[in-house]
Amino acid sequence: MSESPTRLYEGLFLVSQAAAGSDYAGVVDHIKEVLARAEATVHVLTKWDERRLAYDIKADKRGTYFLALFNARSTQIANLERDCNLSETIIRALILRGDHIGEVEFEEFKKATPAEQAATLQEAEETAAADATEADANSEEARARRGVAGGVRQGQLGFINFIVLPLFKNIAEVVPEVLSIRVAALQFFLLR
Repeated sequence: MSESPTRLYEGLFLVSQAAAGSDYAGVVDHIKEVLARAEATVHVLTKWDERRLAYDIKADKRGTYFLALFNARSTQIANLERDCNLSETIIRALILRGDHIGEVEFEEFKKATPAEQAATLQEAEETAAADATEADANSEEARARRGVAGGVRQGQLGFINFIVLPLFKNIAEVVPEVLSIRVAALQFFLLR
């Protein structure tokens, strides 16, 4: 049986922002490893963008996209997609034939020397680390703005303190344990 010819493919790989921020080089190496298993020759692998996802995927709200241009045999694309689906690092992958990429566009992608690509990856890694730190700070600020304290919103505490507790005051005088059990049950159902 003759081998199928190699073709140009374009791959877009979605990785969770947390994984890209904590171990950027590891994510890039993982994508290269997946492509190497498919016997692909990678021409370009760059960070494309970080975006908020339209819906949560595996509990991730944000993702980092990596764009790759590579040559591979068409028979290996199914194996590549399977490896991407089985990967814990790669959330989603889209692989298209690169017929739509013209020679000029392809040369523009390839013009970047390995040193420039490494500098771009290093810059992207630093940006990802800074964004992760900023996201952590923003989440703390957002929690404070929403009034979340210890997992219970202030409005819910007010409801419990001013409406529920007086109702159970008489019961609590008779059996003190009932009050704590009832309040814990209400907090559980209110926070779901």
